[in-house]
Parts: sequence; C-alpha cells; structure tokens
Amino acid sequence: MNDISLNENLKKSKEKIIFYKYMYLSSFSPYFSQIYLNNIIFELNNLENLLDNLPGRYENSKENRQDKFFTIEELQLYDGINSNKAYIAIDGIVYDVTDLASFAGGTHFGYKAGNDFTKEFSKCHSDKSVLSNATKVGLLK
Repeated sequence: MNDISLNENLKKSKEKIIFYKYMYLSSFSPYFSQIYLNNIIFELNNLENLLDNLPGRYENSKENRQDKFFTIEELQLYDGINSNKAYIAIDGIVYDVTDLASFAGGTHFGYKAGNDFTKEFSKCHSDKSVLSNATKVGLLK
C-alpha cells in the first residue's frame, strides 16, 4: 500500500469513527446505539490492521521500538512454565506468545517457549502473519 492510499484509508476511518461517535451519542434507541458502537469497534480494528501492516512498523515506530535486548540465556527464562511468560524469537525479534492458545503451557507442537525458533518457523510458515496477535517485546542479541 502506498502512502497516498494509506493516508486516504486512515482519513476515511477517522471520518467514519467521528460520524459513528456522533450518532452513538445522539441516538435514543439502544438498538441503534449498539449498531453505532459496533461500527466504531469495526473501524478501530481496521485502523489497527492498517497500522500493524505498515512496513518497518516495529523498527521505526517509537511506541514499538524496544530497548530490551535478550541473550539466549535470558530468553530461556521465559519458558511459559510455572507462571512464567512465554517468549520466542523469530528472525531476531522476541515475541510474547503467553496468551496465544497455540502456545498453551509454553509449548507449540513439542517446541518449548524460551527459544529461538527462526529455523523451525520458516519450515512451517510462509510468513509471519501467524504472529500478528503476539506482542513484540524486544530483540535477540
């Protein structure tokens, strides 16, 4: 997506949110209020998806730039066992997969959290979209 279409999509979503917010606040019907609220949530999700898919979002975005660097030994502490968070590294980026159902108990198809899964990941997945719900928490040294 180029910058012009991105800006247009962001502007359209903002306008829709403002409109739905106005309609929500001025509606006397619980039914229509719920419809407008659902539309606001839908547009917020659209905005989130637009922002999540920006190229270089992690590297260039101030709120996503992490000062935390993990050694492999530090990463291994985040194994998802005994109330520990579950972190994995893919291509040098450390992700928190604690809340992902696919990493329940700190394991995913026999692979244990707390490790660098770059090689394993590339064998099973063609892109990183499966990590879209995982939070980027740092970088692997």
